[in-house]
Amino acid sequence: MELIELLLQKHERVIVRSLPGNHDPDVAQILSASFGIFFENNPRVEFDDDPSEFWAWEFGINMLCGNHGHKVKPDRLPGIMAGRWPEMWGRTKVRQAWSGHIHHTTAGEANGAKWETLRTPAPLDSFGHSHGFTAGRELRSHTYHRDRGWRGGQVVQIL
Repeated sequence: MELIELLLQKHERVIVRSLPGNHDPDVAQILSASFGIFFENNPRVEFDDDPSEFWAWEFGINMLCGNHGHKVKPDRLPGIMAGRWPEMWGRTKVRQAWSGHIHHTTAGEANGAKWETLRTPAPLDSFGHSHGFTAGRELRSHTYHRDRGWRGGQVVQIL
């Protein structure tokens, strides 16, 4: 909730979409419903409650896509974007997909879209400790201009 409140300080409208992952696939919908009740009287906050494991959004010339990544490898996302949302794909020039799951940064480009995996903001749990995972933690933001595409971003490392 705090992140939504911070975003409202800077942005006119905030759209929230929780994507289900492999650790607890039901939590995404529960969080979205709970936060939706908390913000139900705020017309500036919109909750996208589509239960799909994929998310896509069109903003001017930009097509942005997300998926947790536990069922689909990130390099397949550009093809899925084009296949699932062909009209959106055709209208856009800048296409970016994000994925998590592997908890470290990788990136590539295929078929007219970039893809990137993100580090986790979450601390290691018992599963991660027992498997010897060592990925760092961070939060990322990306800024897109409606007519000029990606304009930059910021990374905050969590120690």
